Amino acid sequence: MDKGLRTFSAITLITLSFVMFFYYEDLIYLTLIAVIVFMVLDYMVRAFFEWKYTQYPKQSILTLSEMFFILIAIIIVF
Repeated sequence: MDKGLRTFSAITLITLSFVMFFYYEDLIYLTLIAVIVFMVLDYMVRAFFEWKYTQYPKQSILTLSEMFFILIAIIIVF
């Protein structure tokens, strides 16, 4: 599931980047939003599988807190 999500997000982001750079330069912020959405999806899937299927379900709390810190850092930078 994780590998499929990463493959799909990579293909989508590459395609979106080329379309945005060549056709819609004024909507370039949509690429950043797509990166953030796929990052959140990736962390949520990872946290779910850590919570449900590992010996250490509390590791998912660390994964979610890492996701929130990265989001806060992105928001502060922009």
